[in-house]
Amino acid sequence: MAKVLRSLLRNPQLFIFQLLVFSLPTQLAFHFWPKSSFIFGIRVDYLSPAIYFTDLLILLFIVFSLFKNKTRIISKAHIFIVVYILINIIASKFAPITFYKWLKVILYILFVQTIQFQQKFTFKNWLYKPLSISLIFFGVIGIAQTLIGRSTGLFWLLGERSFNISTPGIALGSLLGNTFLRPYSVFSHPNSLAGYYLVTLIILLGVPRKTLLNKISLVIGSIVVLLAFSKAVWITAIFVLGIMLLVRQKVLKQLSLSLFPFVFSIISIPLTIIGDTYQIPKLLFRDSIVERMILFKSTGSLLASNFLFGTGLGNHIVSLSKLTPIVKNIWLLQPVHNIFLLIFTEVGIIGLIVFLVIMAKTLERCKNNQNFQFALIAILTTGFFDHYWLTLQQNILLLVILLSLSFKKT
Repeated sequence: MAKVLRSLLRNPQLFIFQLLVFSLPTQLAFHFWPKSSFIFGIRVDYLSPAIYFTDLLILLFIVFSLFKNKTRIISKAHIFIVVYILINIIASKFAPITFYKWLKVILYILFVQTIQFQQKFTFKNWLYKPLSISLIFFGVIGIAQTLIGRSTGLFWLLGERSFNISTPGIALGSLLGNTFLRPYSVFSHPNSLAGYYLVTLIILLGVPRKTLLNKISLVIGSIVVLLAFSKAVWITAIFVLGIMLLVRQKVLKQLSLSLFPFVFSIISIPLTIIGDTYQIPKLLFRDSIVERMILFKSTGSLLASNFLFGTGLGNHIVSLSKLTPIVKNIWLLQPVHNIFLLIFTEVGIIGLIVFLVIMAKTLERCKNNQNFQFALIAILTTGFFDHYWLTLQQNILLLVILLSLSFKKT
């Protein structure tokens, strides 16, 4: 305890940042449940305003940085951001939700800019060590869940839910005729866990000198990704591995990686038309694919009437609830499984273009750390198949930290 206190007093920013990185997977939060978080009498987690422990750490980090370094983090670019936020809130289907979501975005923007002014930052102490320890700790929780076929019951405060292999709707895997519980750890679903771990593994592969801690984290993380049985993550892993080989063999130029956000976006938009195929007999598709097609088609309907400024940040589910296909299938009250369509729907074409430009510039500027580039490619690829990079706290913060560090020199 004395060592921790000395570390906090000597360099509070370093201590807070390390604690934040370790705590990224946690879901410790105080949730509010106003009437706006209920649709058809069903409580929807995505619509619940919440104060997360990790957000408080980010706020503390910003405050300490401002007082110690007298950092100026307000720029002219913020004027455009504020104006567009106001327009998006006014155009929103339900303004309170949009206002809350934009407050969090502003917090993350300030955090990203604060990181840029950390002069004594080192990847080894600030990022790699706490990230490796976190990967091992929360990975062991997930592996233990798979082995015993239920939640451990020990980490509910960090976000572990109570479940077992017989819980209705629980995610299961099958191997050689044997059914097993896919690991959740403290995440809400194995898919988001797998995506988080894949991106973290790619980041840690960039450690210049592999320590024993680093090697253990890579082994534990790889096991978690395999046990999570997320096909989208497996496909992404193979895809990113191919990109790595092409770049390192100089077949593919690093600068061309900046085109990936636009490519994924262009491929995503026609999905709103292909979504019509959900009317084809279900025998041709698995239920999960049919459900995604319904969401794609419904998202297309929202885009047609909210093309320029969107439905309002965080309003995708609220807007979906007013459409006939969703009313008939209430279990589909969830975001569309594609981050490009989700952004397009909520903040319009202008917001989508801004997002794509930011991602492209980040990919271009972080050429000093190739693994950061590959990690961003992994986020974009898994984001083509799912929404958790924009809807779940743990995944959002990993993306935010990756964006903030991509401009740092190793």
